[in-house]
Amino acid sequence: MYGETFVDQLFEKRKARMLQTYREIMRGQGFDQRVKTLASIQKEEGYMPHLEKIRDGLYTLEEANCPLLQVAIGHRQACQCEISLFESLVDAHVERTSCMAEGQVKCRYLIKDKLSHEES
Repeated sequence: MYGETFVDQLFEKRKARMLQTYREIMRGQGFDQRVKTLASIQKEEGYMPHLEKIRDGLYTLEEANCPLLQVAIGHRQACQCEISLFESLVDAHVERTSCMAEGQVKCRYLIKDKLSHEES
C-alpha cells in the first residue's frame, strides 16, 4: 500500500531502536560475550537460537523460528536489516548461509570476529 520505501523505513527504524536498546548492554563486552548476548537477545525475541563456537573468532548461530517470516518472504529488507543489526551489535562480519524466507528450514549465520578475519 505504501511501497517499498515505506517498508525500508520501517525496518531501518526497527534496527535503530534495537541498536539503541542493546548496544548499551554490550558495551565493554569482548567478542565471545557479545555473540552470546546476541543469542540471548534472539531467544527473548522468539527466534529459538542455537549458538555454536566453531573456533576462536568464529561462531554459527542457527534460528529455528522467525517471528518476521511472513513479512520477510515478501520483503527481503527484513533479512538484510537483521544481518546489518547483527554486524553492528557484535562488531563482526556476518554471513547468512541459510534463510527461512528463501525456503530453508532454519536461518543460519556465520559470525566472524573482525580481528580474526583480518588475520586469516
